[in-house]
Amino acid sequence: MYKHLNLEERFYVEKRIAAGDSLTAIATVLGRSRTTIYAEKKRGTVVQIRQNKAVLMYIADCGQLAYERTRQGSFNTLKAGSIEPFLSWVENKVRVDKWS
Repeated sequence: MYKHLNLEERFYVEKRIAAGDSLTAIATVLGRSRTTIYAEKKRGTVVQIRQNKAVLMYIADCGQLAYERTRQGSFNTLKAGSIEPFLSWVENKVRVDKWS
């Protein structure tokens, strides 16, 4: 449950969308929610120029890059070392000055 799509699954989605399969059928085969596949299609859809016409296409590589960019900012980036002086001050006040 709540498992992210990997690159191989994204390529599968790309091929099935190009073949005209429904998002529901793709979701069923992958064992994922239809909403997950819809969001992936939205994430990886880019404008391609084909025969001098702009065409919206889902491309697995673009979906993977967008996913990775989004995941980069999703982790807790707190670095205790950067606030070490403050933590030492608080520890001192609690231990020595009996602050609560």
